[in-house]
Amino acid sequence: DGTWGDGNNLLWIGADDVYVAKIDKDGNSEFVSAATTGNSFNITSDSLTTGKITNLISNSSDVSTRELVTIHNDNALATGAAVLELIQDSTADALQIDHNADGTAINIVSDATTADVIDITADSLTSGRALNIYSNATSSAELMKIWNDQSAGAKLLHLRQDGADA
Repeated sequence: DGTWGDGNNLLWIGADDVYVAKIDKDGNSEFVSAATTGNSFNITSDSLTTGKITNLISNSSDVSTRELVTIHNDNALATGAAVLELIQDSTADALQIDHNADGTAINIVSDATTADVIDITADSLTSGRALNIYSNATSSAELMKIWNDQSAGAKLLHLRQDGADA
């Protein structure tokens, strides 16, 4: 069953007051899935050349604080669920951030107490680097700052080399 333009909804896909997809007259959309092992939403686009699978654009000049995209795992018991996984089978970057304003490009806030906040595993390196920091700035900016504001037994930096060239 599906209806168009019932006064409140422009598109309704469902039956017996249970919908799978709904777009209301204000442009709000909602998709509901009861899938347990399959994909709730799947897009396959195998013929792309220069196009995108998804292109999300906001041109709002409103200065209100907001997130344009939120992915939220809302159950603390879902301990095996990663919020986002990027898989790149080619040599291009898996994640590229192009930040064109004077603000923080990546801001990580973590409530972890015993887990690592950032963990990089690069076991297949031969001549590459696990981390490369480069700047060509002609200013007196600090390239890297490590700051521990609590001195109660915390080590500021721990370096360990177990290889033959130690």
